[in-house]
Amino acid sequence: MDNSRYDAIMREYDSIRYRNHFTQDERKKEIYEKFPEIAAFDKEISETSIAALSTSLSVSDAEYKTLKKELDVKLSRLEMQKKDFLKSHGYPKNYLEPLYNCEFCKDTGYVNGKKCTCFRQMAAKLFMQDDKVRAMPLKANFKNFRLDIYRDTPLPDGRSPRDRAEYALSKSLAFVDNFNQTRANLLISGSTGTGKTFLAGCIAHELIEAGYSLAFVTAFNFFDILQKNTFHRKETDESDLSLADYFLDCDLLILDDLGTEFINTFTIGRLFTYINERLVRRKSTIISTNYTMKDIRAAYSERVFSRLAGSYEMISLTGGDLRTSC
Repeated sequence: MDNSRYDAIMREYDSIRYRNHFTQDERKKEIYEKFPEIAAFDKEISETSIAALSTSLSVSDAEYKTLKKELDVKLSRLEMQKKDFLKSHGYPKNYLEPLYNCEFCKDTGYVNGKKCTCFRQMAAKLFMQDDKVRAMPLKANFKNFRLDIYRDTPLPDGRSPRDRAEYALSKSLAFVDNFNQTRANLLISGSTGTGKTFLAGCIAHELIEAGYSLAFVTAFNFFDILQKNTFHRKETDESDLSLADYFLDCDLLILDDLGTEFINTFTIGRLFTYINERLVRRKSTIISTNYTMKDIRAAYSERVFSRLAGSYEMISLTGGDLRTSC
């Protein structure tokens, strides 16, 4: 992650802590004004702690252990009395406790020196603000996925475009429902305008709402970023450099319209590297393409074909260009 994105995330944590601290202070003022008894509880808790600390400086280790045990019992009793008082007057027991958006990291972004899940979610939102990784259709949503626009006339294989669309939809819903457990991969194939990008966007919409990190990027932008990262690092801005790493590490990479980019030894090599590395890291990938598996083998090498055939579930959409028939 580049410095500007990291700084933006840490500023957001500062803002969260400030808002929560302000809310906590407002709650305390409210309760103290309504119930002087609560203020008395807090005053006794504070005075008890200070007195114990002062005493502990002049006692032996054995006496300190006894003193601390007695202090813990007394403070626990006072806290319980305060919480019971709040509950009896219609407030949650934890109404005056510190507020956190994330209970795991206490709004710091880190747990035991490692980035918290909430940090990764914030990073994902920042990355998704980049037009290069936000290519999904604006209206992409399973609620808007219409099966009725697919013809139900059987094709030579006996299945109609609607049959295939129903199958693709069911597999996509299962992909979302089981995402955290299976970390599966999808290859969505079909001719131009059959709804591949829209279906991938529906999946992306659901997983973004669930808090997962993802990139939805066209094949052209994907390889353009990787090419700059490899051959023009000095002239490339930090955001593009960090995207190359993000493509490896995000929970879901959606590579849209594979085959529309300029295919050469560089793109073939990078495609294999990213497919293989994400499999090793157990990161999910969705690829949409106009190519058949036979086309992929011919264009991208046996190695790429093998990884896709062995580790991706294949779904296809057929029929004419829906964008001209709606």
